[in-house]
Amino acid sequence: MLEPRLNGTIENNEEPSGFSLAFIDIKNVKLKNIDIRYIDELSKIKAEINRFSAEVNGSMKGGNIDAKVTTKPFDVLFEQDNKQVLRINRLAAKINGSVKEDTAGVDVKIDPFKISFLSEGEQYLNDAEMSIDINTNILLSRQFVTLNRCTVSLNEMAFSCDGTIENDTIHKNLITNLAYRFDSWPVAAITALVPPAFSSYLNGIEINGFLSSQGKITGVYNDSIMPILDVNINFKDGKLKYAGFPLPLSGIEGDVNVYTDLANNAISYVHVNRFKAQTLKSSVTTSGNIGQLFSDIRFDLNSERLFLGLWNLKHAGWFDTAKAFVFGRPLFYDSEHGISYEETVTEALKDIGVPIILDACFGHMPPRMLIVNAAMGRVQSGGGKGSLIQWLK
Repeated sequence: MLEPRLNGTIENNEEPSGFSLAFIDIKNVKLKNIDIRYIDELSKIKAEINRFSAEVNGSMKGGNIDAKVTTKPFDVLFEQDNKQVLRINRLAAKINGSVKEDTAGVDVKIDPFKISFLSEGEQYLNDAEMSIDINTNILLSRQFVTLNRCTVSLNEMAFSCDGTIENDTIHKNLITNLAYRFDSWPVAAITALVPPAFSSYLNGIEINGFLSSQGKITGVYNDSIMPILDVNINFKDGKLKYAGFPLPLSGIEGDVNVYTDLANNAISYVHVNRFKAQTLKSSVTTSGNIGQLFSDIRFDLNSERLFLGLWNLKHAGWFDTAKAFVFGRPLFYDSEHGISYEETVTEALKDIGVPIILDACFGHMPPRMLIVNAAMGRVQSGGGKGSLIQWLK
């Protein structure tokens, strides 16, 4: 059943004037306090617009259109089968649009409004504050969109992008050339948006800091191809407490570049420009590359990075209760200054005074045996041979 309802008044302050079908001129048309209700019982959909007021101006001549719509704050409700509920309160917008020959332009500014979204009993947004600012041009014949300005803000976390998107209808491709950026998003504000169904993944984790990122998305998108992501991620002023870590971390700083098409190992990599963190006793610092993202992940490792990594972990207290060390064979290792992998490990850990076993049969190099996560174990080694017995409790 459809149940439309219209209340309110429509007002035109201008004196009516004659016009031909080739020319339309609309001035100061005002809509005041209109309520609209829509119900579709078959699809179990209900929609409401309440207290809608707007002023409309525009003209159409020879196929060219200019329009301007300004609304006062109004409310929107959308429900489907009581499972999805969207509420928007105090939505106010300024919309300017034009069509001239084969080009359309749209400018949309939506002031901060409140939005709530409920799905399958899970509250994804609850009175979140949102605003939108978009300016775009569209070449209609090519479905070519130029984003001159696009900023969406949620709880004062702004995401901006610009660039172009083209819908290639012949080859069924989207051709992208976009740049994006966001700056200093509080991690606490991001985690606050995690719905209850996923909050268990954050149990026991306390994390703070500020996340920034900028990058480009370029290339073809279709059912089998993803565009190239060229992204920089920056994290600063971080703090982390987690039951699985022996020590809390503070002063976390990270600067990472990611380049990938989400499929191809040959061109995909992660470059850690800088990562550092502090403990109560010391600090950890590292950098390097990660490759083979979609098979066996490959870390570049050399004697300097290996020594510094082990040295930082040692002085941060991570090895205070260690009874022994067992190392497999490295798959990717570059010797610097003629220093071998074995010499680097021994030099970094020798003063701890516990056994160090090298070249064990696990890790990336065959032959390798399976290590069961969380299993108890006993290691024996001597005379170039060794054994590992594992059991579960």
